[in-house]
Amino acid sequence: MRRVFPLLLLLLALFAGCRPKGPVAIEYGQDICAFCKMIIADPRFGAEVITKTGKVYKFDSVECMVAHIMYDLGFDNVEAAYVTDFANPGKLIPAEEAYYLQSTRLRSPMSLGIAAFSSKKDLEKLKAEVDGLELLWKDLPNVIRESGFNPENVEKFIRRVP
Repeated sequence: MRRVFPLLLLLLALFAGCRPKGPVAIEYGQDICAFCKMIIADPRFGAEVITKTGKVYKFDSVECMVAHIMYDLGFDNVEAAYVTDFANPGKLIPAEEAYYLQSTRLRSPMSLGIAAFSSKKDLEKLKAEVDGLELLWKDLPNVIRESGFNPENVEKFIRRVP
């Protein structure tokens, strides 16, 4: 038993070290959205979730990430959530700290027009150009629910490129 205990501690330490300590880079043009299954292509809209077990899910939009949490994972199973700063494409920031803008003039991959920003100043700059509704992380589940965006009808929300 005395030999087993140190081995168990070592294994526990190894597994604890396997969890990501921050966001995992999204490989634009290669990674697939865990919710809608599209290729994640636009570096202004990517997002990701790391679960409490350390599993990483990547998304092509804020909409897909929030819907995946709502309908598949559950908020209690999320260790961390990140969104791309629209003003700094490819840069992932904590989702709970971000400012959000929803506008019909934003061409997000899932057509709900939601963009995330690390600063209120950057949000306000774009809002002056495209108008829209300012949101916070806590507002997003209601936006998703009210839009009807869910796993059964994701196809009708995919932004089609003309």
